[in-house]
Amino acid sequence: SVFAGAAKGEIPTVTIKSLQNGLYTVIQSDESFADMSGHWAKQEVELLANKRIVEGRPDGQFAPDDNINRAEFVELLVQALELKEQSEDRPFSDVYSASWYSGAVGAARQAGLIDG
Repeated sequence: SVFAGAAKGEIPTVTIKSLQNGLYTVIQSDESFADMSGHWAKQEVELLANKRIVEGRPDGQFAPDDNINRAEFVELLVQALELKEQSEDRPFSDVYSASWYSGAVGAARQAGLIDG
């Protein structure tokens, strides 16, 4: 997790706590979506977008009231929990290994989040 903060006039500091070794970088992001203005979930959606958990549509919209499908939901879970995508040989009859979501489905299944 990352904790950041600074009072007026102080230099911002960041503490990174991780169970894994590696290289880390701190980014500042200010994602917003034109169709979220006045929406009840605006703050939460922008927070998730700035954490790179959700993305908007290619046209810069988020479409907050659209339905999501099972593949998109599983991708959100895997991103939010920072699970590593896993390849499985056809874990479900309707999930093909070439599908964009197959790695997320494999990770969610191995983590016990989903079952057929």
